Amino acid sequence: MKVLLAALNAKFIHSSLALRYLRAAAEGEFDVLLREFTIKDDPLRVLSEVVGDRPEVVGFSCYIWNVVETLKIVRLLKKVSPATRVVLGGPEVSYDTWEWMEKWPEVDAIVIGEGEATFLELLRAWRDGGDLGEIAGLAFREGDRVKIAPRRGWIEPLDAIPSPYRGHLEELDNRIVYFEASRGCPFHCQFCLSSIDDAVRYFSLQRVKEDLARLIDYGVSQIKFVDRTFNLKKDYALELFQFLARYPGRTVFQFEITADILRREIVEFLAAEAPPGRFRFEIGVQSTNEETNRLIRRIQRFDRLAGTVRRLRESGRVVQHLDLIAGLPREDYRSFRKTFDDVYALEPDELQLGFLKLLRGTGLRARAAEFGYVYMDEPPYEVLANDVLPYEDVRRIKRVEDMVDKYWNSHWMDHTLRYLRAWEFSSAFDLYQELGDYWDRQGYGTLGYQPEDLFLRMRDFLRDKGLRRPMVAEDLLKIDYLLTRRVRPRSPWWVPTLDKGGAGVGPEVGRTAGDSGPGVCPAGTGGDGVVETRRLGVGEFRCERMDSGPTARGGRGSPSGGGGVSSRWTGVSGFGVEVEGEADVVCGSSDERGRCGRHPQMRSGAGWTIVTSTRFWRSFFKRFGVCMGDSTGWKRELIESTSAWMRWSSAWMRWSSAWMWSTSAWMRSTNAWMRWNSAWVRSSSDWTRWNSAWMRWSSDWTRWNSAWMRWSSVWTRSNAAWMWSRAGCPLSKSG
Repeated sequence: MKVLLAALNAKFIHSSLALRYLRAAAEGEFDVLLREFTIKDDPLRVLSEVVGDRPEVVGFSCYIWNVVETLKIVRLLKKVSPATRVVLGGPEVSYDTWEWMEKWPEVDAIVIGEGEATFLELLRAWRDGGDLGEIAGLAFREGDRVKIAPRRGWIEPLDAIPSPYRGHLEELDNRIVYFEASRGCPFHCQFCLSSIDDAVRYFSLQRVKEDLARLIDYGVSQIKFVDRTFNLKKDYALELFQFLARYPGRTVFQFEITADILRREIVEFLAAEAPPGRFRFEIGVQSTNEETNRLIRRIQRFDRLAGTVRRLRESGRVVQHLDLIAGLPREDYRSFRKTFDDVYALEPDELQLGFLKLLRGTGLRARAAEFGYVYMDEPPYEVLANDVLPYEDVRRIKRVEDMVDKYWNSHWMDHTLRYLRAWEFSSAFDLYQELGDYWDRQGYGTLGYQPEDLFLRMRDFLRDKGLRRPMVAEDLLKIDYLLTRRVRPRSPWWVPTLDKGGAGVGPEVGRTAGDSGPGVCPAGTGGDGVVETRRLGVGEFRCERMDSGPTARGGRGSPSGGGGVSSRWTGVSGFGVEVEGEADVVCGSSDERGRCGRHPQMRSGAGWTIVTSTRFWRSFFKRFGVCMGDSTGWKRELIESTSAWMRWSSAWMRWSSAWMWSTSAWMRSTNAWMRWNSAWVRSSSDWTRWNSAWMRWSSDWTRWNSAWMRWSSVWTRSNAAWMWSRAGCPLSKSG
């Protein structure tokens, strides 16, 4: 008997683990084919390929994302090939099975729950004319009647199930491989189908290691574990982490982790030995509202979870993806705003904001009326409103979801977003909400976009918003663009804003009316002594109280011209620099008004000394938590290098003779930004043609005598550069 197993995956790169288990169970006795399509495929094309294989039995795997499209194929298949038997399986049809059988007469049988044994027995019964009523876990038709047999017990031991990865590995080229080391979940989250299967069972470590080694040796690029709580059994999880961390290969592994019970030994191993980027953790937070967690029977210690996330983030070795669910019981808009801010503060690599779906068989679906749920009648059964969250609030949160995915998860403008969150918006949620509302007003949601458009729309939003320090935000946006984009813009969208020499404090450095940030320090009583020690990046900074004497240390433009404590300072980020020696400079920060003093000089491995800058850099650095100034005047160089990488005498990128000479601004040249004969990009035949190329790759990207971005010292080299830190830029009020 010829059997065809088919699935409509959400995307081409996905693969069906369920069908591979069924094939492994049946292919010893039956001729089994496996075909995978996508939900975007033309139904008539899918039908043609299914019928073309001439199967006697066709089995479809059904989930909320494909059941609607699958049933369309089933109906067409029965029209053109009524003799072909159709069997469905999967979580979507394992509940309310009677309803599915009554509503879709084209379906001959449904396998309920774990299907390996049930499906094999069904095929044998159809082949041999056996009694379907004797098969546990099966819904079938007997004449015009629908019969449902009792559920089958759990399969034990799991090693009795044939491995789905002993052959056919060529099917996995360019696909994500789904893998399980265990089945079941001990928790009872009322929104999740896994809460029903609370018998946790494990495949043997030997079998799991053999299958994983086979997949890694074949060269699959990504393996996703579908275990609901991979780290439930500490010793089992640790041994697999050690095996995968030490096994040679480039495969990336993703796990679903319950972070508040992730043991310290595992965390320390991952932080010390995991190859960077090899492991990805998906951590479901869902909500930090205690009442909500109680109602959905979810036990969670957010303080422990946060500590684990921070430790792994600091290690830089594990990519973390955190999940939230909007629409849970008793979590209104205000409560969800707090949940979002709590989780966003952890700065995960990815933050997914999803919406509650009332799945068939879950506790919340059974209690929908209790919480006033209004939801979609058809899959995916997404919630539209409840008794505390009206639909209008759902729409607003949808806009936040869109902006987080486009801006934060892309990591194209992290410096800008951190600054905006710390200094321009009261919360991260408000930032993305206002940005999403702006997109909605402008109609951007219906338009396509390129990465550059995200920068342009963010710039327009910031101008429309009216920030306290717009210059800082826009210049950070420029920096993010230059750091993350490898192609030139369609046209230069940045505008020079710096002043030559940086003389005078100006509104971007000195305290302005209503400004709660750092400003001029008042006179004090004097006396030396360490006031505060901070650590940023790998640099530790001390601020000491001191008397400035009768001479102002502020240099030209200083507001303080008398004695007492010096009042001339600005801030600088750690950016991975190391401390060497001390400089006679003054200090201050937003929470230490009145504390001025000395501050160590910072020197990188390449010998660059960060001292001070022009107006832009003073504005840029002063918000990053550590104070810094210059006792001899504001015309000191920001970055002094022995090879004059970006030597400054009065501006950010002043070159002694070439590329970006500035006499009054960041990129001001005598006639244009990069005057070549008469224009920025004037060339005899091409944008980048400069004799033979603007960026002559024969020697380097922008090799200019000693290289614009000489990678021997690297523009962004963390040990020797001005603006690079493995931990990112600590843009916060506290530093």
